[in-house]
Amino acid sequence: MRSRLLPLLPLFTTAVLVGPAAPAPADAANTEHAGTGSVRPAFPDSTDDVFLGEAVEAANAHRARHGAPPLEPDGELNAHALERAREFSEYEGLDEGHRGRQPGRGETVYYSASTDPGAAPGGGDAVDHWYAANEEYDYGAPGFSSETGQFTQLVWKATTEVGAARVSEPVSEQDTWREHYVVLVYSPPGNMRGEYEENVLPPEG
Repeated sequence: MRSRLLPLLPLFTTAVLVGPAAPAPADAANTEHAGTGSVRPAFPDSTDDVFLGEAVEAANAHRARHGAPPLEPDGELNAHALERAREFSEYEGLDEGHRGRQPGRGETVYYSASTDPGAAPGGGDAVDHWYAANEEYDYGAPGFSSETGQFTQLVWKATTEVGAARVSEPVSEQDTWREHYVVLVYSPPGNMRGEYEENVLPPEG
């Protein structure tokens, strides 16, 4: 049983794509953890229409500020995002990294945990968290960094489709610590080396 003396507030962290090393996203993200097998069962799906609507609406609002066209929701990408979220949930925190990421698709991952069993993150919570990294991005020297990779993927102009999913640890009277994973999957992927200047535009206004 896990019991931690923590405030009744969510604690957050994120994972981002490993920087591309070629005209396509590098597969380094797929191999950065050798992996020794999952450590627990995958969490169940907690995605609903409200969550999906919030995620897409927030993503497109942020993209509009950077001159990027709106993302179209895609059912196949939703299914893949759910598969990835369940894979992430089999490991503690974000220990799995991006191992297993499918070539040709980008992804951003959001993890939250709280002693409040009702504190499941909404779709907008995850997207807004990723977007906050825009404050660290240097438009004068465009390129990838681990601190801003989630932001640059989110507003990447050439990306046109998105899928989203959330999984949540089942509520348990024996466990006072509940975890959640949110994954967005993008196509075509962003964070392409040499293409930042035309795809990550400064905010308008």
